[in-house]
Amino acid sequence: MSINLRANYPRLSRDEENQLIIQAKQGSQYARDRLVECYMPFLIKMCFRFKPRDMFVEDFIGDAVIGFLKAIDTCKVNHPCRISTYAKFTVSKAVLRSEFQKRTINVPEKNEVVFANCVKRKFGFLLTKDA
Repeated sequence: MSINLRANYPRLSRDEENQLIIQAKQGSQYARDRLVECYMPFLIKMCFRFKPRDMFVEDFIGDAVIGFLKAIDTCKVNHPCRISTYAKFTVSKAVLRSEFQKRTINVPEKNEVVFANCVKRKFGFLLTKDA
């Protein structure tokens, strides 16, 4: 997947943005899609800002869109700032959470005892859950 940052994404005026937010809160899928489409450069920029060097940005775009949609659901219609300013925290939190989850290795509980015994044999000590 290639990302075209030079594509012509439409810009929204404040009135258009407020109307789309009202429609999105009422359940319009078109309004949600239009908001995501118009703010895609913002979402891509946030992904590039928070992604580590060894991971692909495409992995984080979906998480950024999910964070943006959560911000749309929670924002107030006549808020004094634009939706991009309001959504910056939610999007960054979603991207950072997904980065942490992609780096974490989960060991299933049934294998936990086997894993603990392997660590004890290899290193001579037992790991605790607090460590």
